[in-house]
Amino acid sequence: LTLVILIPTTLYVVMTIPSVQNKVKEISERELHKLLNTNVKIGSVIFTPFNRVTLRNIVIEDTKGDTAAYIKRLGAGINLRELINNQNIEINYTELIGLDARISKETPEAPFNIQPIIDALKPKEKNKPPTLFNLKINTVVLRNTQLKYDIISAEKNNSKLDPNHLHIYDFNADLQLPCIKNDDFLIDIKRFALKEQSGLELSSLKGFFHIASYETSIKGFEFLMPNSEIYLSDITLNYTDWNDLKQNYRSIPLNLSIIPGSYISPSDLKGLLPQLGNLDNRVDLELFASG
Repeated sequence: LTLVILIPTTLYVVMTIPSVQNKVKEISERELHKLLNTNVKIGSVIFTPFNRVTLRNIVIEDTKGDTAAYIKRLGAGINLRELINNQNIEINYTELIGLDARISKETPEAPFNIQPIIDALKPKEKNKPPTLFNLKINTVVLRNTQLKYDIISAEKNNSKLDPNHLHIYDFNADLQLPCIKNDDFLIDIKRFALKEQSGLELSSLKGFFHIASYETSIKGFEFLMPNSEIYLSDITLNYTDWNDLKQNYRSIPLNLSIIPGSYISPSDLKGLLPQLGNLDNRVDLELFASG
């Protein structure tokens, strides 16, 4: 029992030494540079007893040496007992705070400013079977996130959503990922909200999503905009395997219902069609489709 207490305590004390933290920061920057094939700078590394680490002020550079992404805080905590006793990776908490990402291309045909990162993360051996993995993340938190995408040569259209010049901001999310395997994913979206410069706003998206080699299902789906609310009944697609889904998706039975009480205001879609901006009348929705 003494060793169980003493070892993690000693490790934590060692990790609070500034010279050790700087060394960890340098190693992290070097390894991320190798992984992403671009320069990565980390302001500081902070360890919290006894299983959590936080990186602050992370800068990821693009091909010109400009900032492609800045992250104010990136933190994670792991369940050490589950890892040691059962060799399972269970992440208690992951947070991404203050991400500012800037992706661009000079022309539609040009490479992205983060092309080296994209190339570095591509599978090196296309025919190699994927590595087996099995993990869970109890809580994922995203706060104050924004993403800008620009094709520099393209003319801007400020009157509506412009695919060549996107600016997503106030992106916040709370997720749980209780199962992440090669062929089985559980995603519980508690909160998902964002705004786009065109005026489109997603106030809240919620739902429990299951994607597996035999089934895809959605439960408790809610889609809310400032003046619209859409609720779907539970949806399930059953198939034998991924090939069955790929080849026969058109013939797989599907029931889709928009639950009574759902409604939409055309003004919420003004970012797609500016003429809808003055149409704030509520349109009630109800649908049952089977096929």
